[in-house]
Amino acid sequence: MVLERRNISPSPFLCGRAPLLATVYMAIPDRSDAAEIAIGLELYMVGRVFWGTPNQEAAMPNTHATTADIVALEKSYWDAVKQKDGSKTAKLSAETSLVTGARGIMKIPKDKMGAMTEDGDWILNSYEFEDIEVSTPAPDIAIIVYTVRQKVNMGGKAQELRAADSSTWIRGSNGWECHAHSETFLT
Repeated sequence: MVLERRNISPSPFLCGRAPLLATVYMAIPDRSDAAEIAIGLELYMVGRVFWGTPNQEAAMPNTHATTADIVALEKSYWDAVKQKDGSKTAKLSAETSLVTGARGIMKIPKDKMGAMTEDGDWILNSYEFEDIEVSTPAPDIAIIVYTVRQKVNMGGKAQELRAADSSTWIRGSNGWECHAHSETFLT
């Protein structure tokens, strides 16, 4: 049996990126059925290793995110904090996130980030971003910096704070995740 080109290229398993491999394979004559199946499986595995699964490809288009996309990501994180939605902050956080702020330097696992969002005697009442700048040095990396005005209650005491924040977002197989965040309070 000879596999036809239309069955191989473009293959949904290879995310449409391996037609040259499939074409080279198709040019090899006189293969037995077992050898053709083995080569087809090998191409499938090569595609998974180098280009991920079809779902990863859909989540990771080779395009730079826009400023609006990254601002929306950052705001969705802040909205989750405001709602004390730990599952949302955990989902938007990397497996381990690096955080700097008034408490120093922390390395926070995803599950702990979710718990920290839900726990504590604090409430974020409102926030407003100003002076936003976004850089996308690669299609799957974005850095956002901004100042933020926030109204909070801490221990029952209302406060208005202003800070300079930055976040580094990386798009991977789970979509965009925040890998690092820093906050410096301004006077």
